[in-house]
Amino acid sequence: MYQYKIEHVAKVRSGDTLELIIDLGFKVSTTVTIRLDSAETPEYGSFDRYGKDEGQQARDFTVAWFKDSETPFTLHTLRDRRGDYFGTVYDAQGVSLGDALVAAGLARTVT
Repeated sequence: MYQYKIEHVAKVRSGDTLELIIDLGFKVSTTVTIRLDSAETPEYGSFDRYGKDEGQQARDFTVAWFKDSETPFTLHTLRDRRGDYFGTVYDAQGVSLGDALVAAGLARTVT
């Protein structure tokens, strides 16, 4: 597992999939797509029984979390056997984005 500083959030694809620009050190950065390893949110077009798009709600929560949380953000990553990156995103207080999504009722815990 590796730890990086997040320079910038390039795109929030869904509540649990992020495109991040991370600092590799020595003024080198890269863009990587990360899927949260501790929480799984509904995809776009996943409507609840009341007609609300749950995927949109989770995405909006993630965007707001980055705007409202204290920087710097850090990322702990690991790679699966297919080469996909999974990770945990923390704010300056040590609060995990995945835990915040689960606490808000917008995601389920993944073990």
